[in-house]
Amino acid sequence: MGLGNTVVLCSVTGPAEVKPRNEIVDRAFIEVVFKPASGIPSTKEKVLEHFLTQTLSSVILATLHPRSAITIVVQVVNDDGSVIFPFLFLVFPFFVVLNLFLLPSF
Repeated sequence: MGLGNTVVLCSVTGPAEVKPRNEIVDRAFIEVVFKPASGIPSTKEKVLEHFLTQTLSSVILATLHPRSAITIVVQVVNDDGSVIFPFLFLVFPFFVVLNLFLLPSF
């Protein structure tokens, strides 16, 4: 998804096998990975990961997939410093998850 010169790519994987240390008996383990356009993730990206994990955990029906993992990866492809960037990293992953886990498949 892009807006102006800011482009964000989002992928959702799962439900898949979970690592034993992350296994939760009654629901899926939800992990969000935020990757900046270049370099390694800073504290800012880790805060965004935590925020997205909390937000998306409230909309994903994790109890339907016990003892599994759902991974959401948000990759910034190009960041022009746009003010609308927070909109992209919050709304786009939400719609991807909504499409995969909440809407009925036909």
